Amino acid sequence: MISHEDKTNQKTAPSLDRRGFPATDGFLVGQRDETSHGEYDPLETNLGDRFFGEKQKTGRAVKTRQTEEERKAKKKARAAAWYLANKERVCATTTAYQRANPKKVRATKAKYRKDNHEKICAQSAEYRKANAENVRAGIAAWQKNNPEKVKAIKAKWYKSHAERARAVAAAYRNNNPEKALAASKNWRKSHPKEVRARENAYRKAHPEKVAAKDANRRARKHNAGGCHTGEEVKQLLARQKCLCAVCKKSIESGYHVDHVVPLARGGSNYIRNIQLLCPTCNLRKGHKDPLIFMQSMGFLL
Repeated sequence: MISHEDKTNQKTAPSLDRRGFPATDGFLVGQRDETSHGEYDPLETNLGDRFFGEKQKTGRAVKTRQTEEERKAKKKARAAAWYLANKERVCATTTAYQRANPKKVRATKAKYRKDNHEKICAQSAEYRKANAENVRAGIAAWQKNNPEKVKAIKAKWYKSHAERARAVAAAYRNNNPEKALAASKNWRKSHPKEVRARENAYRKAHPEKVAAKDANRRARKHNAGGCHTGEEVKQLLARQKCLCAVCKKSIESGYHVDHVVPLARGGSNYIRNIQLLCPTCNLRKGHKDPLIFMQSMGFLL
C-alpha cells in the first residue's frame, strides 16, 4: 500500500525520458514547472543545453554547421597551400602535359579567350597601366631579338590598315617635318638598293607623274615660268593617240616630255609648250630651235 509520502514524491519527481534525462516536452522558455528543479533561462536557444552543458565542458566536441561560402574558402585555402608546397611538381606535370597534348592546349586556350574576351582585355589593360615601364622594356627586348617577326607583323598590319597608316604617317610628318626629313635621308642612305627598286617601280607605274616632275625640276633650274601636272601629261598622251609628235611611232612603251620651245631658249613650262616624243626624236632635238629641228627632219621645207 502506497503511503502519503510516496505519493508526494511521485508528484514532485520530474518525469524522465527514455535516455534517463528529465523530459522537456511541453515546457516553454522561461516557464516554471512545479515538477522541475529550476527555471529555464530565456536566453538559451536550445533547451537541451541546460542538460548537456556539463558534457560540453568536459571536452565533448560541438559541431557547427558551415555555410557553403566557408567550405569553399577553406577548400581554396587548402589548395593554395598545397600548390605552394608542391610548386615544382605542379610545373613539371603541367609542362609535360602541354608538350604531350599541344592541340588540346591550344584548343583550350582559344576557347577560354573566346569566352572571356572582355575579361582578358580588361585584365591586360589594367596590368599594362600598372606596369607601364616593364611592359615597354619587355616589348623593346622582344623586338630587338625578333627583327624578322617584327617586320612581318608590321607589314601585315600596314596591308590591312593602309589608309590609317598613311594618315598617321602624314600627321607625324606635318607635326615633325625636320625629324621626318632627317629620318627619310638616313633611311635612303642606308638602303640604296631598296630606294632604287622603289623608284623604278614608281616610274614604271606612274610615267606621266615622273615626266611632269622632271620637267618642272628643269624649269625651276632655268627659272622658267609655269608648271604642269602628271594628269595633264596623261591627257596629252591620249590626244596624241600614244604616238610620237614627230615621227608618229608608238610611244606606249616609253616617251620623253619635250618643251617645244626649249627652256634654254626662254620657253615656258606650261602644258601648251609640251609635246611627247620618242626617246630618239627627243635626243636629236636637244636644245635646237623647233623650226630648225623640224626642217632637219624633213618637215617645213
